[in-house]
Amino acid sequence: MLNQKIRIALVDDEPTATGLIGNYLKRFFEEDIEVVFTCNSPIEALSYLRHQAEIDLLLVDINMPEVSGLELVELIAERKFEVVFITAHADHALKAFQVQALDYILKPIDKSAFVKSMTKVIERVRGLNGLPDLEATKTSSGKLPIIKNGMTLLLDLGKIMYLKAEGSYTRIVTADESHVLSKNLKTVLELLSNDKLIRVNRSYALNADHIKGFSLSKDGMVVLNNGKEVSISRDLKKKVIAQLKALPGQ
Repeated sequence: MLNQKIRIALVDDEPTATGLIGNYLKRFFEEDIEVVFTCNSPIEALSYLRHQAEIDLLLVDINMPEVSGLELVELIAERKFEVVFITAHADHALKAFQVQALDYILKPIDKSAFVKSMTKVIERVRGLNGLPDLEATKTSSGKLPIIKNGMTLLLDLGKIMYLKAEGSYTRIVTADESHVLSKNLKTVLELLSNDKLIRVNRSYALNADHIKGFSLSKDGMVVLNNGKEVSISRDLKKKVIAQLKALPGQ
């Protein structure tokens, strides 16, 4: 998404809601976003999203007649855009995150809360779109193109300290920065296909080059160069031990 605005579709059966949200988006985020589609009919929105949508983010109300916002999102096969739900009911939050929404915004919409939430969402969308296809963008030189703040950065794979699972996303962490990828940890590891990345538990994969030491006592532990300690899960312990003992100098 190099130097491009985030393309947004806004769907709510209440015209006053789309008007207010559209106004806030224009007032506070005009340089970052472009509202390419606004609709008060979930049926019309479904047709648009299925057949002609080229968007990065969908803002959609949950409680709508005929098709709810949750149903609308679930009806989109292999969607390529992120979602933020709008709802008057806080108890819908769990359902929103179950369909991998980035966030949810409560009605009645508070201006400061909306701006705060959308600021985080925009940063997250830029981060997620910074690496849309690992398999296609990983270079033969061992560098990974990542888009940040409108610039393409070439991340040296050797600088990755560890990968951390965050639900269906993965955070890549170096000594200086981190980037969120829109793929789960298992998929990222498969696509990077790097023998030095060691999966030590369900949440972490560590770069062998950044391991300071390890303990193979009852509760196995790996220590990184920055002092971070990461536990070794029981089900992976035998495999991890073999990988650690195979490291140079062991």
